[in-house]
Amino acid sequence: MKKIVISGFYGSDNAGDEAILASMLATIKEVVSDADIIVLSGNVEQTTKRHNIKALSNSTMKIPKTLSTLKNADLFILGGGGLLQDDSSILNLIFWLIRVSLAKLLNKCVMCYAIGVGPIDTKLGKFLTKLIINKVNLITVRDSESKKLLKNLGVNRPPIYVTADPAFVLSSATPERVSEIFARENIIKKHHCPLIGISVERLYGFKRVLPVKYSVKYNIWSPGGKSKFEKFKAEMAPVSYTHLRAHETSLHLVCRLLLE
Repeated sequence: MKKIVISGFYGSDNAGDEAILASMLATIKEVVSDADIIVLSGNVEQTTKRHNIKALSNSTMKIPKTLSTLKNADLFILGGGGLLQDDSSILNLIFWLIRVSLAKLLNKCVMCYAIGVGPIDTKLGKFLTKLIINKVNLITVRDSESKKLLKNLGVNRPPIYVTADPAFVLSSATPERVSEIFARENIIKKHHCPLIGISVERLYGFKRVLPVKYSVKYNIWSPGGKSKFEKFKAEMAPVSYTHLRAHETSLHLVCRLLLE
């Protein structure tokens, strides 16, 4: 039995990351039928219940437990998702790189799984990324820009392959399930018209050091950030698919505009 430990932004009520994890678990189990998988999560109970999988806390306070788990692992996977970036906080980047470092210190095989990379703008972030990610065994990225950035940072030892975001290989929901969700969320879809969902994240007011989730939780904004964001929300609210040209609406559009 192969023991696999997965670490990512799971158990944090982010639908996109939960979709990534669901896809990863299905794919791994299809390829490695006897895989014994443990997910490092921000909410152990939620991850266990939602994905029917073993989970442990991803908290920095639980590093000794993480080490104990990694000792018995055959493979450590970082990803997927946009984990390697210091745009929201340098601490965000360090958080993930520490886990990669622990696995490599234990001489474990490490894979970065369909990750997004960047922006990485700080000198410290660039140095640590080059130093640590060069030691992993295999990297897959979800876009060519991520590969380009890693190469520019000097990551040249592990093979890097451009793939796709894991969420794209999820099976579509049944029409009955879609209707159920629309009814629950009070969404009215016009016949024969495309329906486009826009997921909005906080765009303004980041603090470079403090992680975004704490800035949001404690209502901490940079000067002018809150007023810019309120204006942004007000201008986005009236947007609908009726304003898009017909040939554009034929695309499967996913807009990620920044708000937690």
